[in-house]
Amino acid sequence: MASWQRPDIRNIWGAALTHHWITTDFAEALLEFITPVDDNIDHLLTFLRDIHRYVARNIGEERMWPLSMPCFIGAEQDIELAQFGSSNIGRMKTLYREGLKNRYGALMQTISGVHYNFSLPMEFWQAWAGVEDAESGKEQISAGYFRLIRNYYRFGWVIPYLFGARRLSAPRS
Repeated sequence: MASWQRPDIRNIWGAALTHHWITTDFAEALLEFITPVDDNIDHLLTFLRDIHRYVARNIGEERMWPLSMPCFIGAEQDIELAQFGSSNIGRMKTLYREGLKNRYGALMQTISGVHYNFSLPMEFWQAWAGVEDAESGKEQISAGYFRLIRNYYRFGWVIPYLFGARRLSAPRS
């Protein structure tokens, strides 16, 4: 029996909609760990390690799949969408995933990866662009982030090329 079909596993950390640090992504079986905003990398990594350890110690015989490509999935209809409850926002989150499933297919949505958000401190913007504060420097800060995004798209391919450019997936039967 898969982990998303076992309520004892699903409910270890509480509701996916309201837990601060542990939720699900596209499917019930896709865990998502959320870390708080932090400017101390060591603290951030310790926090992430602690979330990982908590889940690993509490999922019994289940295991976390460590790769971006999913393991063998027998049939697309076996993939249960993440369930966030019956509140309006919970139903919207599940409906959003239903749309992704209809548009791209459930198998495509089980490919996972790391995503992160970051922002630069005000001190950076003050030194780099001469911004005085967030309100008066809003235009310059936004333009700076767009430049950063453009350069990321321009050079972002280098990271997977150097560190992750290999195909790893289960053979199709």
